[in-house]
Amino acid sequence: MAILLLASLLVACVSNPVAIRKPASQAITKPEHRPDSLCQASPNCPMVAIVIDDIGRRPHDLTPFLDLPIPVTFSVFPGLPLTSQALKLAKRAKCAVFGHIPMEPINASVMEPDLTFLLTHDSHDQIRTKLNTMLNELPGIVGINNHMGSKFTQDTGLMQVVFSVLKQRNLYFLDSRTTRLTVAEATARHMHIRTLRRDVFLDDTRDPLAVATSMDKLVKKAEQQGWAVAIGHPFPQTAAGITRWLDSSAPWPVRFVCVASLFSCRDFSRDRPCPATRGE
Repeated sequence: MAILLLASLLVACVSNPVAIRKPASQAITKPEHRPDSLCQASPNCPMVAIVIDDIGRRPHDLTPFLDLPIPVTFSVFPGLPLTSQALKLAKRAKCAVFGHIPMEPINASVMEPDLTFLLTHDSHDQIRTKLNTMLNELPGIVGINNHMGSKFTQDTGLMQVVFSVLKQRNLYFLDSRTTRLTVAEATARHMHIRTLRRDVFLDDTRDPLAVATSMDKLVKKAEQQGWAVAIGHPFPQTAAGITRWLDSSAPWPVRFVCVASLFSCRDFSRDRPCPATRGE
């Protein structure tokens, strides 16, 4: 009787293969493909640019940022022993490179001794000479942003000297906004220099979770005004925080672009970016 029962079960399984199932733990499921950006093809997609500056002391700090699946703009210090090596490595990125120009802060004690700073007591000729020397050490850059500068960027006359040099060289200016009292952006606009401002600092707190939270703020800013620019620094925690956000937020509600794309496509007469970006 038992033999007959076993035989009937075997026949049922052969005639109905669905009866044989793999355990759920062994089931193979194919992940659903999701685009990186929800609105990549939309002309109204908010645009976000990330700038990593303070590049030049340890060039290989760039490596984790080069591995990110989004464009990242690097801004390189002039005048350091490894500036040339860092610049060469930065040019491997998808984005055109910026120069990170040291300017005098309110607290002079924080100025790094290995950097040359533009100082508020410099003559106009000294500023031109210093700045031209710095720019000559950074061939191929498309613009600059200020390193520190909370004192220097409050002086309209000194910023006019800086912008006269940038105008001759056809370079962009990104105001890092190290002080709320900066006149740099307003002065640049007055002199018809293409300029943008930093909206968010990513790593005021050097922690991946805090950086991911700053990424949320960056995206909200972009959704409000159509674009946003963040500045971060070459810390492992910064790269880890950006990666954390990218992994947890896909598909992304913004389009990541090189900061030079915002400059090259920006409609400055209406203070808004163009609907589509151009390549560098």
